Amino acid sequence: MWAAGYVTAETRTLLQAAAALKTKYGGSMTGWKLPTVCAVTSPPGCDQIVPTAAGAVNVLPQPFDNRGTFYRADAITGHRP
Repeated sequence: MWAAGYVTAETRTLLQAAAALKTKYGGSMTGWKLPTVCAVTSPPGCDQIVPTAAGAVNVLPQPFDNRGTFYRADAITGHRP
């Protein structure tokens, strides 16, 4: 990101984002407390999974978890010795 003594556009954008976060939440990241779930709004206010209610029960939102394999279904074929 640093090249020949000047800052690239990507680095400048990253530094600006970091400065905005420090301004909003404070300088020490240990004090940052962000909600894991929030009210269902459009656009969303936080990263969460909002299921579609398709029956008699209403399912609450759950925190987003970055586990791609958890939600993937595999079709296993063949014989395993």
